[in-house]
Amino acid sequence: MADRESGGLLQSIGQKLKQAEALLIESESRFKIMADCAPVALWMSDTTALCTFFNQGWLNFTGRKMEEEVGNGWAEGVHPLDLQRCMDIYLSAFNAREEFRMEYRLRRHDGEYRWILDHGAPRYTATGDFAGFIGSCIDITERKQAEELVKAALREKELLLREIHHRVKNNLQVVSSLLRLQARKVEDDRVHEVFRESQNRIQVMALLHESLQKPGSPAAIDFGRYLRTVALGLFRSFGQDAQGIKLVMHIVDVSLGVDAAVLCGLIVNELISNSLKHAFPPGNDGEIRIELQCDEDQNYILTVGDNGIGLPGAESEASRSLGLELVSLLAGQLGGVVDVVNGNGTTFRVTFSERAYKERY
Repeated sequence: MADRESGGLLQSIGQKLKQAEALLIESESRFKIMADCAPVALWMSDTTALCTFFNQGWLNFTGRKMEEEVGNGWAEGVHPLDLQRCMDIYLSAFNAREEFRMEYRLRRHDGEYRWILDHGAPRYTATGDFAGFIGSCIDITERKQAEELVKAALREKELLLREIHHRVKNNLQVVSSLLRLQARKVEDDRVHEVFRESQNRIQVMALLHESLQKPGSPAAIDFGRYLRTVALGLFRSFGQDAQGIKLVMHIVDVSLGVDAAVLCGLIVNELISNSLKHAFPPGNDGEIRIELQCDEDQNYILTVGDNGIGLPGAESEASRSLGLELVSLLAGQLGGVVDVVNGNGTTFRVTFSERAYKERY
């Protein structure tokens, strides 16, 4: 009786094993059909990181047989310049059991190397055991070529813009030189001063174009560096008249668009010039402050002040100068507001929003 029961149990186990084996074969066959019909190239590796399967899409692409590709055979088709990077990415992701994406060139059946985007991910058994990796590959050669065309167009555009800025800067410097030569023939101090002021204004614009002609220059200006260059150039322009005057700058780390930067540079030019000419009597020391801050509403606050004798009355030469008229005009172009504080020197505060400026223009 016991032998009969034991035999029946073994027979039942055998049948179940055969059924399980048949289901496994059917599942593998179903997977192979699905994989071969997939519109992308597929691959699988085992727990040793060696590849064990490639679908028909991969084999059709490479023109090689399954036995040539399994193991590390597939790597023979990877471009020599991409192979080490490709293997490093794959093995690093494999050891970490993490997904990866990488691009590399793979030799097609006709010998042409094509760019491939390979996306791999770890796979696990029903019991949660690591079983290897599975991946899919698509040909992205056309996309890469389009990207290269865009990059080439951008490089050409950048070179053209640098050349334009270079020529504009040179033209401005020619104008400045002509003004300087003309000023030498003028004996009237007031007219000579007008020439110098015009030269300084031109120099402000030339400095901006000089920074934009450098390789890698962005469309936005490092405003702090630009202002320092403008201010120091002005102090050199005034020579002896600027001796004893200290320059103090507090500029937040901010980049401004070209148009906004040149307007602000011209405003600073006029205000510093006004302070150097009128705020400090001969022999007096003093201080000129330049600050740029950003408030909670993303408004920029540009402040230029001095601790000189203060702004004179409305009938004075300083208060009626072209420079202060230009400050109001330039601030208006920025969409900004000008506030003047006259006490313990003079402080001009220009509040503006670059976003509002862009919306206006």
